[in-house]
Parts: sequence; structure tokens; C-alpha cells
Amino acid sequence: MASPVLVTGGTGRLGRLVVARLQDAGCDVRVLARHDRGAPRHVSFFTADLRTGEGIDPAVSAVAAIIHCATSTRGDAEATRNLVTAAARAGSPHVVYVSIVGIDHIASWGYPKAKLEAERIVTSSGLPWTILRVTQRETAGPGDPAHKDGLAPRPPANDGRRLAPRPPSPHHPYRKRP
Repeated sequence: MASPVLVTGGTGRLGRLVVARLQDAGCDVRVLARHDRGAPRHVSFFTADLRTGEGIDPAVSAVAAIIHCATSTRGDAEATRNLVTAAARAGSPHVVYVSIVGIDHIASWGYPKAKLEAERIVTSSGLPWTILRVTQRETAGPGDPAHKDGLAPRPPANDGRRLAPRPPSPHHPYRKRP
């Protein structure tokens, strides 16, 4: 079996979705969270505090990749620094940092500023890295009847047909100008 993939914040809104997709893909998954909330079957669970660095080393040991979904309104930069420092001690795992679309344009205050600083920590860590700037959205929580197990529904399987692209709207603010 391939080396495990660690998901920080694997019990949170985004992290549990990532864990489910990794499991569906047959990956060996580890979850790192602040509190033991129980993990899905066939997942190795690690309790650690990213802000202090306590407990991170066993979670990052021998992993192939780290998908860093853990986030907070305070301490993201320090948590990311502690994570990549421990990861570098453990070897050279690929770090995937989940950030926010347009963060470089809104990073003049609090949370966005910390997210951008965390990006800089990852890119200067010396480890292989990927920054995913995704749009923010709310996901259904556990018990939401619209989503089985509180997970967002998966898109239908593609039967191999290409979908025709939609032409851009002339009113879209980000359309390419001639």
C-alpha cells in the first residue's frame, strides 16, 4: 500500500469531505485534529495541537502528502509553521494548503492576512507544495437531511461525454477583454 495521506482538520467541514474522497480513491488516510471526535472506519486518528506543535510528529511520520484543511480565525500562520517544520523533520511530504480565491487582494486584515502568511510559510518551507485557492461556501452539517452523513452530494459519474462549454456572459466582470 502507498504511503498515507494526512488530512489536518479531517473532522471539520471541509476535512471530512476530503477524507471521504481519499477513502473512495483507496488511499491510506490519517486524520489530525485537536480533539478526538472519532474517525471513519479505516482511518488512523491523531490528536495534536497545531498552534503549539504538540503531537504533530507522529501524525506526519512517513506520510506521502499532507492536505492542510485545519483553519481558525486565529493562529493559522503559527499552526502552518509548526506543521511544515514537523513535516520537514519527518522527510519531504507534499503539502497541499487550502486557501481562498483572491486572498492576495483582501489580505489587509485578520483572517485573510493570516491565510496569506500561511501560504508564504508553505511556499518557503523547502517542501514540495500546492496551494489550492478555493471559493468559500457553507457545507451541510451532520444530520442535514439533504446530505447523507452530512456530506455534500457527489456529482453524477461522467459517462465519458464532454460537456459543451458555456459561452461567457458579456456582463460577467471577469470576462477576457478583446
